Amino acid sequence: MRLLCIHADTVAALQRLHTPFDDLTPEGLWNTPYHLVGVSGEQRDVLTAFNVDFEDVTPDTLDRGAPAVAENLSYASQGKVRNGQKLRTSVRGKYLEATVQSGKILVDGRTYDTPGAASRGITNDKTEWAFWEYLDDNSGQWQVLGREWQI
Repeated sequence: MRLLCIHADTVAALQRLHTPFDDLTPEGLWNTPYHLVGVSGEQRDVLTAFNVDFEDVTPDTLDRGAPAVAENLSYASQGKVRNGQKLRTSVRGKYLEATVQSGKILVDGRTYDTPGAASRGITNDKTEWAFWEYLDDNSGQWQVLGREWQI
């Protein structure tokens, strides 16, 4: 993971492209138009290739090879929910799909640490919260995540 300081315009562009990243300062860094974001090394390389202005502020301890961010989110009843796994939930009678990216749930350009946090980010109405499902690669069927995983 790389920590970058980028302008709010770049943050907005990444959100429009549904690019997964962690905005550590969603209100701006000390009330400026700059944000501190976490991205992968590949994402940083793409920003460099497109001549996007940023300052890499990754601490030395991360540069020296600290353990990588977990690619798997957690355990489901049938096994690990891996990076790239498709998820879905039903909200207001419609399915809303998500993807696991870098150990987080990506829904509509926003990232969440847990299915519960994702549910709260989608709707505040607790009666709308439903079980999350994952697409089982072996069967091609949607499987309900274990309840202990969703809390």
